[in-house]
Amino acid sequence: MPPALLPDPPAPVLPRFVREVVAEAAAVRLEPVRAGPRPARDAVVLVSVMRNEAGILGDFLGHWRGLGVDRFVILDNDSDDGSRERLAAEPDVDLYRVRRRFYPPMKQGWINRAIADYGHDRWYVTADADEHLVFDGCDARSLRDLIGFAEGRGLRRVRGMLVDMYGAGPVLGAAPRPEGARSLAVAYPLFDGDSYRETLCKQRISRHGGPRWRRFWRAGVSPELTKYPLFHIRAGEIFDNPHHLYPYGENFASPCLAGILHYKFTAGLAAKIRDATAREQYFDASAEYKHYAAVLAADRGLDLRYPGSRRYRGPADLLACGLIEPIAWEAALPVPGLPGRRGSLRTSGPRT
Repeated sequence: MPPALLPDPPAPVLPRFVREVVAEAAAVRLEPVRAGPRPARDAVVLVSVMRNEAGILGDFLGHWRGLGVDRFVILDNDSDDGSRERLAAEPDVDLYRVRRRFYPPMKQGWINRAIADYGHDRWYVTADADEHLVFDGCDARSLRDLIGFAEGRGLRRVRGMLVDMYGAGPVLGAAPRPEGARSLAVAYPLFDGDSYRETLCKQRISRHGGPRWRRFWRAGVSPELTKYPLFHIRAGEIFDNPHHLYPYGENFASPCLAGILHYKFTAGLAAKIRDATAREQYFDASAEYKHYAAVLAADRGLDLRYPGSRRYRGPADLLACGLIEPIAWEAALPVPGLPGRRGSLRTSGPRT
């Protein structure tokens, strides 16, 4: 096993899932399709695992470039819809092909392999293709600013929450959206303003709720919404789960500073459900997607709107609902080598 992947404490006393992630990271081969020189230590590097995301790649790349990502490290899991060819043509994308079966903890193992290859003791961003990060002031600030704020506060993991976005009308009634016609943010502008609850668990501050809980999972355990999309990682630490890092202690230090706009309920949902249930690559043989399929089969006119639906226009809307915390930028300590985005800072609306 490569020394860079060895965690502390020794592997035999690690939680089982963490051991599986470490084992997969040591076993997987990332086949380079296109890769440039390794980015500088202060570069903002985003790592993502993708499969068949051609319809939303433009939104993804445009959003994250706007936040200041310098290099995308994309691990393509055998796409066959043109995604790999599109990504290979992007000058700021390092593209790798992974031919192994996608299944937890495989995805986390691949991400940890990429982190080991690109170097520990640096900041990383992780995001799925349908996730866009926002935070207080992000219309005028960059990820470098957010890193500088975190470092000034002694934080190495920035906590965020998934905010499931949806449109008006039936979930299965959304017309295909030609790339470039309308952005995801315009096509799917609604989110739940008040259907969330927060609890404490061993690994993190856990948050549940939103439209998936209201319309799909009210009688059971809804999907976890807490994520750590931006983190500084050292050798021996493991990105062991989409929703936390190991060891767990530092997961509790950060307030919820970021909203992760999650575009799951788009025109591509039905195809995603078919692929996930056929391949059974997600947790518990894609049980979550099988549940979506059953609910939507029983109610093909399912509409996610409710009296608490809010229209997203900017991060001030998440602040007003108390979903993310305001950032006291004026109190942040400057960090050498992390210049921010130029321009005046717009003031977000008050938190209520």
